[in-house]
Amino acid sequence: RYLALIRTLIQVLPFLGLLGTVLGLIHTFEAIAAFGGSNRAGIAAGISEALVATLSGLFCAISGLYFSVNLESRATLAQEQAETLQRE
Repeated sequence: RYLALIRTLIQVLPFLGLLGTVLGLIHTFEAIAAFGGSNRAGIAAGISEALVATLSGLFCAISGLYFSVNLESRATLAQEQAETLQRE
């Protein structure tokens, strides 16, 4: 019943990861603008934030896609079994 909603949410997850990536890069550029290239810890933190956001978005989307396909196949099988029982 909610498979279309689940598929839509899974399609949104990479974009949320991309949004996190952009925010991490903005923090990186803010650190560079404020301290120049001398604040390596600030630059590394911003890049780390961007990479973690990208990885999280992709991981959630791929694992969500797997579970969505699995759920959809189980729902189809259950529907076919119900139709078979109804015919008998």
